[in-house]
Amino acid sequence: MVIRVVPQIHQQLDYLRHLESTGVDFWLGPTWVNRSCDIRVDPSSYPLITQSLDELDLSHDIFIDDVGRLIEEEEQQIALRRRSTSEKIFDLANYHTLDEVSAYFFQNTGLSLNCRFRSPASSINWLLFTLI
Repeated sequence: MVIRVVPQIHQQLDYLRHLESTGVDFWLGPTWVNRSCDIRVDPSSYPLITQSLDELDLSHDIFIDDVGRLIEEEEQQIALRRRSTSEKIFDLANYHTLDEVSAYFFQNTGLSLNCRFRSPASSINWLLFTLI
């Protein structure tokens, strides 16, 4: 599960940063007071984590109750979209992996697969810039 926590004072923020430094799995790390952060918590550890948050008056809510189920649902949606979408149409309303985006552009532009990307973070921008 993933819990969302919002530190209200610097002491709470410092505590969350300490938790992060000990290896607690933050999906969105603690950065500022009044800015939410997300912590992935094993359901068996949930009572212990929430007890420590409660001791510092850190409010918390369950953001995602079952990460595994969420991943399975997303994978099913992706598979359904792949089956129902024409290869000639690229659905911009849904998430696509980098491999899907690359394959679409390579198939429709005639570019060679020997193109190299600079980094995963800038791949899409570089590819789009190259195609224009």
